[in-house]
Amino acid sequence: MKYKHIIVLFLIGCVFWLIGALIRLMHWPFGHEIITFSTFIQIISIIILIVKLLNNKDVNSKLNQ
Repeated sequence: MKYKHIIVLFLIGCVFWLIGALIRLMHWPFGHEIITFSTFIQIISIIILIVKLLNNKDVNSKLNQ
């Protein structure tokens, strides 16, 4: 997985978190589940990014992979 895909995955989690917060603010159903799901997406993307950064052997091209 490339770095840009990991960043896009994190941003998708942020968008879902905002949607879930708005839904919860309006007291519609499933707001809490959307917030929980988006938090898991963000955590998974951060873990993938950390693992990829630690396993990278080439120092010069971190963002070009």
